[in-house]
Amino acid sequence: MHIRGPRIQEGPPITKATTMNVFLLIAAAIILIVVLLRFKCPIGPAILAGGALLWLFEDPTLRALTEAGHDMLTMNRTYDLLFALYFVMCLEIQLRRSGTLKGMVDALNRFFSSTKVVISSMPAFLGLLPSVGGARFSAPIVETACEGMDIKPESKAAINFWFRHRSRERRRSRHPSFLDVRRRLRHRLVRHGPPAQV
Repeated sequence: MHIRGPRIQEGPPITKATTMNVFLLIAAAIILIVVLLRFKCPIGPAILAGGALLWLFEDPTLRALTEAGHDMLTMNRTYDLLFALYFVMCLEIQLRRSGTLKGMVDALNRFFSSTKVVISSMPAFLGLLPSVGGARFSAPIVETACEGMDIKPESKAAINFWFRHRSRERRRSRHPSFLDVRRRLRHRLVRHGPPAQV
């Protein structure tokens, strides 16, 4: 006697074509954001337009939109990010108004002989810290260090972004992941064989 269990309804299989469609959709949203930023659109509405494009092509229903809004409002991570960014902004404003930020940049200028070293070292140092909103904190430091220099705002943003993430990549390269360790052990076993039993 054969007893059938409950029938499980499975979703559509994830195929290579589905994956390619997702990548194309994300690429289209990024292109839309870049084009809007190129036409001097504020970054908030530009990112919102990219999200609206994803919604239109993925599931353009009111139910999907309300479910996404409900999930966003009920996730703890949403409020963690909001409060973290808010307090980082408060810290930056307090340091700038009290003159501590300018004093720190002046001290670094006296310590280093080149202003370029100060501009690059501060975002790199803050990039080593596992903090939320680090770019929001290091951007005013770069702005203060670049006072009196003919540098465009786009170049300042690029300096802040580049040196923060380059330092983070170096930190990760010095600490191999579990997969890297397992790959090295497997390579060692293939070359030298298992360790001898004592």
